[in-house]
Amino acid sequence: LSSYPLFWDKLEKSNWFLENILDTLDEPLDGRLVSYLLADPVGDGGQWDMLCSLVNKYGLVPKSAMPESYSSSATSEMCSYMTEKLREFACILRRAHKDGESMEQLRARKEEMMQTIYNMLCIALGKPPKTFTLEVRNKKKEFLRDEGLTGKEFFQKYIGWDLSQYVSLINAPTADKPYHRTYTVKFLGNVVEGRPVKYLNLPVEDLKAAAIAQMKDGQPVWFGCDVGQCSAGGRRDGSGGGQGR
Repeated sequence: LSSYPLFWDKLEKSNWFLENILDTLDEPLDGRLVSYLLADPVGDGGQWDMLCSLVNKYGLVPKSAMPESYSSSATSEMCSYMTEKLREFACILRRAHKDGESMEQLRARKEEMMQTIYNMLCIALGKPPKTFTLEVRNKKKEFLRDEGLTGKEFFQKYIGWDLSQYVSLINAPTADKPYHRTYTVKFLGNVVEGRPVKYLNLPVEDLKAAAIAQMKDGQPVWFGCDVGQCSAGGRRDGSGGGQGR
């Protein structure tokens, strides 16, 4: 991801994490669920539906509107500081709940915590633009200048993909997941009010045929893999997942 969607992904994942902490206040701290939530709240990995949620909410911008920073190309240190801070926030929320604070009070605390996360991201990645000016030459070499664009306007006007027409396919040949049904993973996502993560389970032959047909149609194919296990070189950071297209 470039700096703009990376910024919003980390911010939304932080909010997602804190909302999940509020939803699990009475779960045991040493239980598997809370341990899972605390393990990797802002990793670089993600799912297709998570990208769709970001684009639907924030749009996209050209790299010139929000240039890369050191942390956008090497996210490990940034993510480690954010993870440490989010775990601290989780501890504060759980302790405050134990001390009898109301959900309204806890949510007020959460808003202050999100401001801290926002400030951390601005330091590491820069502040995302509310509007920007696009200056390019088209295929006819004609100069184009479009002022005051938001990320959503840029995506709708110059990219215009209907992301609702794309779904994630998986091949999970296990007895508890019959083919031709959709599945999700609880507590997996980034934008709280965004598109839920779903996968359509298909036989591997159907999955391969769909990927080939899409490439023959001139369209890229997104895929997910375990970067650490499935590549012959170093990876971007210490996170455990990745995507490709």
